[in-house]
Amino acid sequence: MSFVAVNAAPQQRPSDPCADQLTDSRLVAAARHLARRVEDSTMLSSLCAVADQAIISGTSFVTAVVIGRCCGGGTLGVYALVTSALAILTGIQDQLITAPYVLYHHRQHGRTRARYRGSVLLHQWLWIAALLGLSGLLVTTVPASATGLIMGRTLAVALPFLLLRAFVREMELAHCRMLPLLLLDAALCGGQLLTLGVLLASGSVNLVTLYAAAGAGGLLAGGLWWSLQRATFRFCRFAVVIHWQRNWRFGRWALATHLAGCSTPYVMPWVLYAVCGESETGRLASASVVVGVANLLLSGLADFLTPRASRAYAEGGTTALRSVLRSMLWLSLLTIGSLCAVAALAGQWVVDLLYDGRFAGTGWIITLLTLSVLANAVGNVAGNGLWALDRPRANFVADMMTLITAIAAAPAFIHPYGATGAALSTLIACTMGAALRQLILQQALRESGRQSMS
Repeated sequence: MSFVAVNAAPQQRPSDPCADQLTDSRLVAAARHLARRVEDSTMLSSLCAVADQAIISGTSFVTAVVIGRCCGGGTLGVYALVTSALAILTGIQDQLITAPYVLYHHRQHGRTRARYRGSVLLHQWLWIAALLGLSGLLVTTVPASATGLIMGRTLAVALPFLLLRAFVREMELAHCRMLPLLLLDAALCGGQLLTLGVLLASGSVNLVTLYAAAGAGGLLAGGLWWSLQRATFRFCRFAVVIHWQRNWRFGRWALATHLAGCSTPYVMPWVLYAVCGESETGRLASASVVVGVANLLLSGLADFLTPRASRAYAEGGTTALRSVLRSMLWLSLLTIGSLCAVAALAGQWVVDLLYDGRFAGTGWIITLLTLSVLANAVGNVAGNGLWALDRPRANFVADMMTLITAIAAAPAFIHPYGATGAALSTLIACTMGAALRQLILQQALRESGRQSMS
């Protein structure tokens, strides 16, 4: 009997409500802990940032290809000019409005932060109003064809919403809300690609409709964001002026750094064109398209690193900042370094595939440009550290060194080596700038550490 009892099904005991409740509470606590770990995961946030940048850049790439194939080189040139102008305006907006917010909002709490958010939003609308006045003046005074006038008016209407979308994106990045941002950008880019597909199917691809659709997407993003975040804003007319004065003290150096840092990639193709002509400039441009993948990854990492570094320094001082910068440096070296290896092995094959073998001998150009991106990644980590330490002027010094080195190296290498020389000049300049930025950062961290101990 005892043998049978041991092998029989165990007798069920009555359930204990207290024990069940304790088990449930432990499961809930474990789930919440896991959710917090996932939310704070550096790797997950980095992947979301890179994926978000990949969606945006991929959409722009597809749009450019369709415009070039359907509308010709002239329309593609207009698209490139408008895209470049929009990038410059967005960069100015970032440096003067959202970059100071990324740095300072961690240092404020409660109503103080809400008033600061309200001030930044008003700064954004004042900036948009100024641009609307300027664009309206240009549309009404500059002679243009009927098509150009329609295009100008469309851009004048769409511009506020395109800049608003960029503002919303930077505000979400400032708070490291990567997953909601990824979903929002995926929806907006999906709508843009759907519009492009409809126009392509109907044989009526045109810039006016595309920019109108992009402006509508920006309006939708801004409206959705405001409906979810409006409770976090407070508006005070006196605080608007005070916050602008403080933001300007930081933003003027950030803007100068941005303009100096962007000068090298804009100036180098013009120098190459002046020395060697269209053929070599085309080779450099074809290689730059392939290197755009590495730049995409760098942009995604930068979008994530800026708010993360600022928050680390605000919450944990130089020790926490060093830890974040170290981890991001290794992540940048691993990811972009891997792309450098791939570019060295398969870069020429990719160019031949994209351009049907029209640009031979671009393998070395791709390798040099990708190494330049790697140097920029190292410098970008140091630059974000200097931003977190509230020392934007040091970044300006490093960017001016990059620009001066590029200008000095270009005559020595471009004339004998053409596009390869331009890529080599870019690599030398980026390496010098990154090395100087790292040296300045280490000195700034030591000074900040001594100040915190005293």
